[in-house]
Amino acid sequence: MGEIEEEYGADTTYCEWLAKTRWGAYIHEVEERAIMVGHRACGRVDDAMEIGCEGGRWCRMLDRLGWRISCTEVNPGWLDVCKRRLTDARYVLVGPQESEFPAADRSVTLLLCVGVPPAIQSDRFISEAFRVLKPGGLLVGTFWNLVSIRGALLHSIAVGSRGPSQYRFSYPAWRHRLCATGFSLLHQEGYCWFPFRRASNSRFVALAVGLEKLLGLRRLPSVSPWVAFVAKKGDHD
Repeated sequence: MGEIEEEYGADTTYCEWLAKTRWGAYIHEVEERAIMVGHRACGRVDDAMEIGCEGGRWCRMLDRLGWRISCTEVNPGWLDVCKRRLTDARYVLVGPQESEFPAADRSVTLLLCVGVPPAIQSDRFISEAFRVLKPGGLLVGTFWNLVSIRGALLHSIAVGSRGPSQYRFSYPAWRHRLCATGFSLLHQEGYCWFPFRRASNSRFVALAVGLEKLLGLRRLPSVSPWVAFVAKKGDHD
């Protein structure tokens, strides 16, 4: 968890601050593991793109691994932070309603969308991921699953208060669409089973994580609150 141990000073972003908490560090570890699965499965470093780069936490990791990075973000302040940290990447400020990825057809080998529910749940996300990825390219993402106890509860609360919900869709249904489009799943890991807030520093986090492993809950992505996954585009369009 090298990124967690770094000090960003005034440039620290929200997700980086969260990753220094006990619960946030656990989330970071699961997501980093999925990215490394995708990195290794590619077999070579090439062109990568991150949808929603924030301050560049994952882009910097990919840069150290040798990837050529394109970073997209809707928040110009966060994109400026990323630019200061990673000078050799390509940066694209996108509008929150834009549905087309800023990349040519079959131009990306590794595509990341980690911790950005509005993007991955958008209507055209799957088709755009398929379009920009090269044959055999990898998609690494995280999905917040409505078909889970946590997801159903928080969605109900959001609907009752007329607020936005991050748990809008069923992961099994979304996964079915992904595979029907031409992807196959290489990695799925369920997480965030216990009701801690993302900024929790509770001393019970370690116990909860241990129980999650002991009970095999990470092997139940269909009903997990959050899912980290790696999907491979077919070798032929």
